[in-house]
Amino acid sequence: NGYLTNIKVGAAGALAADYLANHQISKVAVIGASKQAFMQLKSLTAVRQIESVWVWDASPLKADNYVRHMVEDHDLNIRIAPAAQAAVEQADLVIAAAESEQPVINAAWLKPGVHITSTALDHQPVKQNLEPEIWQRADLIVVDSLKQCIQMGELYHAQRAGVIRYSDIQGDLSDLISGRTRGRTQADQITLADITGLGSHDTALATLALEKALFLGLGQRLEVGLPSQGFGVGVGNLL
Repeated sequence: NGYLTNIKVGAAGALAADYLANHQISKVAVIGASKQAFMQLKSLTAVRQIESVWVWDASPLKADNYVRHMVEDHDLNIRIAPAAQAAVEQADLVIAAAESEQPVINAAWLKPGVHITSTALDHQPVKQNLEPEIWQRADLIVVDSLKQCIQMGELYHAQRAGVIRYSDIQGDLSDLISGRTRGRTQADQITLADITGLGSHDTALATLALEKALFLGLGQRLEVGLPSQGFGVGVGNLL
């Protein structure tokens, strides 16, 4: 049902924020009340103390549902913004997760020192949250996979608009973790992470979930048939 995938992308966004966002985060703007927006904010609370959150969605009903669930689950100080601009202009960190085919966040709205985490919702290049000029304002840009982001991430749109070159990308998440790419070095830097979600992360998370399920004695073992070979293989025989 995509639950583990949402966790994976949320964790990647939080990891990027931990290296790229300022340590003191007063206000967070969530643009788009999508499933990924839930997981991005939940994951962010693991790496930053958040004072307040403004959420905006083109659907007021979705925004209201988002607020109710996040307050119940995390007791956050969160409210609905009257407009995307109102939320972004005050934010120290922006989560861009709207189900939109047109930019909903303008470069002029960003204040110095803001970090932006943008997520690809369904691996389709038609989806877009960021005005291409945002890439020109960013001082530090990191992706989870350059190959993937140029095909389906926000980077796809920036490249088509001619506002960025591949050499402008400082590195990927593995570069940040290993130290090959430095994270934020100044409080007023504008930083950007383009997160599309990697299949290898799905595999790692699924493996961890399986190991924990086996340890706790949870789940069910299923017989998996292999018709072309003419015999069945139990999951237990594959472990």
